[in-house]
Amino acid sequence: MLLEGMRAPKELEAVSVDWNRVFRCHKRIVRLDLSVIPVDSRHLGRALEAASTHCSDLRTLILP
Repeated sequence: MLLEGMRAPKELEAVSVDWNRVFRCHKRIVRLDLSVIPVDSRHLGRALEAASTHCSDLRTLILP
């Protein structure tokens, strides 16, 4: 997936991700595992917001 290979939170924070674009293209997601994103990452809130906007079939959400 997108974050595979990320080793440190510092590396993750340096990456720019358009979460709206990601989830707009994957609307039928039913299970979303965000456990690899650190809880204090700027990406977590943005990913959650985008998923809640675009993924109406989402049934399972796994958080860090």
